[in-house]
Amino acid sequence: KFSTRQFRPPNFIFERRNLTRIISAFSYPGLMGLVLQFASNGSLEKRLYPDRDDQKIRELGLSERLKIAIDVAHGMEYLHHDCSPQVVHCDLKPGNVLLDSDMTALVTDFGISRLTTAPNSRDLPSTTTIALKGSIGYIALEYGVGGIVSIKGDVYSYGIMILEMVTRKRPSDDMFVGDMNLPKW
Repeated sequence: KFSTRQFRPPNFIFERRNLTRIISAFSYPGLMGLVLQFASNGSLEKRLYPDRDDQKIRELGLSERLKIAIDVAHGMEYLHHDCSPQVVHCDLKPGNVLLDSDMTALVTDFGISRLTTAPNSRDLPSTTTIALKGSIGYIALEYGVGGIVSIKGDVYSYGIMILEMVTRKRPSDDMFVGDMNLPKW
């Protein structure tokens, strides 16, 4: 039996300019899903690293990359400081940033996000999780030691993403071996 009552998406994502808007949610035995707004320009990852066969995708200019970085910052600012409860994304990376028809960046994929509580938005609350997941190269190092989640981890991931946008090098690039990584490079 199809149901939309059993599964409700988080309210904080509905109407924010730089967050993917949820159109609908559904639940079916063994399956829950969201219908998200269409982002006709795909993901930031696809724009940074287009397939060789895809001639339609053009390289992002520096001014476009800067605009995208600012858009993502606005979305994250909302999650960290204007949202109650506060949301820590935990997996910010180019694959989780979509680009709409106007090339406006939309933060998406809140599947492993964590909600935190804080008396006011100036505090830097944290939450502990037993099995924190994220993407290698983007996840803050302190997440791997003790599983403490805070907005500081999202800021780290944002910094890695900015480095990647400027250098067009993935943090998992083969050139980074041993203790060499994108921030050190």
